Amino acid sequence: MTGKIWSETFERETSDIFFLQSDLSQAIVSGIKVVITPEEKALLASAQEVDPEAYDLYMKGYSAYRVSYDLNEGLDYFNEAVVKDPDFALPYAYIGMVYWDLGINASIPEKEAYPKAKEAILKALELDENLAIAHSNLAWMKCILDWDFHGAEQEFQRSLELEPGNIDVQYLYNIFLRIMGRFDEGIERQKRLEESSPTGSIPNLLASFYMWARRYDEGLEEAKKAYQKNPIPLNKYWLTIAYELKGMYEEALSLNKELLAIPGRYESSLMDMPRIYALLGKIDEAYATMEKLKSIYAEKGIDPSFDLAIFYTALGDKDKAFEFLYQAYENHSGTLINIKTFPYLIDLHGDPRFQELVKKVGFPEVLSSAEER
Repeated sequence: MTGKIWSETFERETSDIFFLQSDLSQAIVSGIKVVITPEEKALLASAQEVDPEAYDLYMKGYSAYRVSYDLNEGLDYFNEAVVKDPDFALPYAYIGMVYWDLGINASIPEKEAYPKAKEAILKALELDENLAIAHSNLAWMKCILDWDFHGAEQEFQRSLELEPGNIDVQYLYNIFLRIMGRFDEGIERQKRLEESSPTGSIPNLLASFYMWARRYDEGLEEAKKAYQKNPIPLNKYWLTIAYELKGMYEEALSLNKELLAIPGRYESSLMDMPRIYALLGKIDEAYATMEKLKSIYAEKGIDPSFDLAIFYTALGDKDKAFEFLYQAYENHSGTLINIKTFPYLIDLHGDPRFQELVKKVGFPEVLSSAEER
């Protein structure tokens, strides 16, 4: 592993990671300014001796998942890393992260994703109780599995104390602030994080923070900037959502059709089509695409309740929307952590049923849609 420095070369074999902490301390005492990546910093914090091949596999997984956002490729590499070195904690933490990511985004059934996520995260903490990224992912398990937002905050604070400079730890905490509705704090933190992080090292989510805060003009501006700077599918997706929330439905539809044509993006992009068609008043197309999505979910064993609630909200059918929100609640769907701040549900906010459901999930009350606007 090689640390990037300004005044002197600082190198050691990857198998000697156990000794890098003392070397790093000596370098700092000598006045050498060492710049290390967050994943390298995590390795130093854990002070483990790591198999070089396992570390290389982990780095390939990190690049696939965190840079290219290829969840399946990342998961494959992380699994290979722990086979190679079963005592290497970091890959377990990211295996957990990938699994809850797959579950919350309806790629695999939640009942399959979350137990695997929790098992991997707890294994990482068993191997290294001071691994910050594992505490951050445990915080998400408390959100998704238990709707324990206070406990999640405690885990996040623990991870930030352990590694305040870790961009993944900061990124995950910022998303937590977004779902909690702590928008001003989240926006400022995310803005600083994206300004200080290399392009492509984390997803450009600042646009989503503005959009979730109902600051749609700023959200669209940030989404355009992010896509122009780094025209990856994920940034095109956020631009699609920005157009939709600005009421520019034709532009949103056009971009989403482009996303549908990208290999590996069809199912995730199809999730947004029924809603966009509904907002355009193209009701036949809206129902047809929703039936396609339900068929895919049925084949995979995925609960469609939350997506159906969003769909019927877009159609203006509040009773059907609540029917499916209550179904998601009865199924204890992890997707309900989004209920408080999802802009797609804003038209339900003034309904007493919505306030009641938000409280049941464990959130404080939200403003009515009229007050928000």
